[in-house]
Order: sequence, then structure tokens, then C-alpha cells
Amino acid sequence: MDLGGMAATSAKAAFMAADSALVIAETSLAVARMTINTSARTLNLGTPPMGAPLDLMGRVAQLMNEDRALGHALRPGGQLDRLLQPEGIADKLVAPNGPIERILANDGPIQRILEDDGLIERLLAPGGIVDRLTLPGGPLERLMREDGALDRLTAPGGVLDRALQPGGVVDRLLAPGGPVERLMAPGGVVDRILEEGGILETLLAEEGAISRLVAVGGPLDQLVSVSSAVASITPNLDQLGRSVDRLQETTVRLGHTVAPITEVAARLPRRWRRGRTRSSLDAGELEATVDLDGEMLEG
Repeated sequence: MDLGGMAATSAKAAFMAADSALVIAETSLAVARMTINTSARTLNLGTPPMGAPLDLMGRVAQLMNEDRALGHALRPGGQLDRLLQPEGIADKLVAPNGPIERILANDGPIQRILEDDGLIERLLAPGGIVDRLTLPGGPLERLMREDGALDRLTAPGGVLDRALQPGGVVDRLLAPGGPVERLMAPGGVVDRILEEGGILETLLAEEGAISRLVAVGGPLDQLVSVSSAVASITPNLDQLGRSVDRLQETTVRLGHTVAPITEVAARLPRRWRRGRTRSSLDAGELEATVDLDGEMLEG
């Protein structure tokens, strides 16, 4: 009989038992410490801790009361029931070739947004829209500051409050037979805009109105060219206006110069004026012309 082996086995068993006892003791101490800490927090606060299961259940029960938004949504016949009813909104969203399938399809909106040089990459690029929005003193900071646009929008009695109150703008928009219902009705404005061959397709089609408008050499390019031409003509128009002003001043001075000459000619003896020379005729014609120009300018 191997007495040494038996002794070694017994010793190993004793050590294992002692180790297990130590583990149990350590676990007991940890549980006791946790219990003491929880009791201390309860005594200090006078209320159960926020993470306690009973407190959490109580808060959930309060949220599900009939007079709360979540309880109203979860009641029989509420928003959740209508959302999940057969042939309801959820069924239409996940139907074959429905909105979600089209959004997640290859070459769909999501893939175009996430592709290289797509919308997300352009938004997050250095100096892009997100950078400009989040700059210190930028639009987002001005929007979120105290007494900013968002505060005024959500203040009691503000725009949002008035829009959402009973009988407000939102109620009138969503009322039976209201504007939104008329827009979304079968054969309504939205259907006519989105139908095959409709307004939107005509505008966005190849060689459509928008393509022709923004084409190279199209109306938009021509408008820009005309604007550039008008801008280049403006200095010349200013110079022309100054030239016209100087011409008018010169004409007035010439009229003042011719008038004394005419008076002198009238005082000459009649026999001298009987044979009118070409120079006197020219002077008379010039006087008439100057008088006529003066009347036109004064008019």
C-alpha cells in the first residue's frame, strides 16, 4: 500500500477544502459589504436608490398610466395597435418592394449616402457643413444659446406651444378633410406630382426642364453672361452720363454767347442787314438751334 500517495492526496483535499472555504468567506464578506452600503444610501437619501428594481418598476408603471403619453400609445386601439394592425403602417413599410426595401436596396439612398465621396463624407469633411455649423459662435451655438431661437421656439406660449395646442395649426392641418388629407388623398396633389410622367418626373428627367436650365450654355449660363456684360457696361454708362452733363453745360454756355451777338446784329443799320451774309444767317440759325435745345433740355 502506498501510504505516501494517500497522505499526499489527503493533504491536497484538505488544501482544496480550505481554499473553497476562503472563497465562500470572501463572497460572504462582499455580499455583506454591498448590503451595508445599500442600507447606508437608503438611510441617507430616505428613498430607494434609482437603480433599485422596485423603484424602476414603479417609474415604468407611472409612465404607463392612461394619462401619460406612453400609456395612451399602448392602450388597446392606441397608436401602437394601429401601427401594428394587419395592412397597417408597419406592414406597408416592410412589404416586398416597400419603402424600407427600396431604401436599403443596392444603389438605394442609404448606399448612396454612405459611399465614398457621398453625403456623409461631404458633411464630415474638414471645413464641411458640420465644421461650419459647430464653429465657436457659429449657427448651432447661436441656436442653442440662452434666449436663442430654440429657447424662444420651445418656450411656454411660444411658436411650438401655439402650434401644438388644441385647435392650433397642427390640429387644423391634420383635421379630417384638412390640407394634409387633401394633399395626400388618392389622386391628390402629391399623387399627381409623383405619378409616372408627372411634374416631378418631367422636371428631373434627362433633357427635362432642370437639365435644360443648368446645361452648359443654357438659360442660367446666359443669364450669368448677361449679368457680367451689364456689370462691365456700368462704368461706361457712368462715363456717358458725365459726358451728357458736360454737353448740356456747353450748350447753355454757347447759347449765352450767341445771344449778345444777336443783339448787336439787331442794332446794326438796316441797310447793313439788307444783304445778309452767310455768317449772319449761320448766327441766326445757331441762335434758333440753341433756343430749341434749351427748351428741350428744360422740358
